Order: sequence, then structure tokens, then C-alpha cells
Amino acid sequence: FLSNIQLPANFLVLGVVYFVLGYLLFAVLSVTLGGISSSTSEAQNLSMFYIMMLFVPLWFFGVLVNFPNSPIWIVLSIFPVTAPVQIMVRLGVSDIPAWQIVTSIGVLGLSIIVGLSFSIKIFRTFMLMYGKRPGLAEIIRGLKTA
Repeated sequence: FLSNIQLPANFLVLGVVYFVLGYLLFAVLSVTLGGISSSTSEAQNLSMFYIMMLFVPLWFFGVLVNFPNSPIWIVLSIFPVTAPVQIMVRLGVSDIPAWQIVTSIGVLGLSIIVGLSFSIKIFRTFMLMYGKRPGLAEIIRGLKTA
């Protein structure tokens, strides 16, 4: 059964690249949430929002298969949180222009670097505020001063 399935080498390489970049992006988001959350249950509740965004491409899989090069799918292929899943789904159903893959990888890499910078500042600023959850104004002020 599985001997008839053929995967191109570029599909496997891109799968590994997007897995690593997606893993790093979600690790950065998790560290950021850990820095501003006062408890683990609060962090779990907040993480639900960015985890759900990861599954947006899968919710609309039927539409994606019929129109893989629609502008909305191209945008979701470049948007960092949905890009790892979106690109792999699109690669499975159609060819993707090289510029979209390069742009997507670049935006993901840049998002990881910028997100890590923000998470370091947030973690450094709010780690001593044990038991108190910072508000949005405090987070912005902390990013400016750190």
C-alpha cells in the first residue's frame, strides 16, 4: 500500500524546514505567554488563540483543494502562524511559485527573530511580577523601557 506513494525530495526538505520554523515560532509565542501569565492554567487558556490559528487551513481544506492558488490562500501561506501548515497543504495539491515559498520562509524567520526579541524583553520585565498579570499598557511600557 505505502510502496505506491512517492514523495518528491523537495516536499520532504520543505516539510523539515517548515516544521523547524513552525516549531521555533510556536516556542517563541509560548515563551512570551509564559512571561506575561501568572499561572500555567492562564497560559494554557491564552495559548488556545494562536494554536487555533494553526488549524485554519485545515478547516477549509475542501475549498483549498479546489482553489489552491486563491489570493486568501496565498496570504495565509505568508502569514507566519498559518504558513507551516498552509504551505504543506498547498504543496500537496498544486505547484507553488518559488517566490511564495521564499517569501514565506523569510517572513517566518523574521517573525521568529522579532518575536524572540519581544519575548526576551517581556520575560525580563515581567518575571519579577509573580502572581500579577500585566495589562496591555504595562506590556507596551515594558517593551519600550527594556
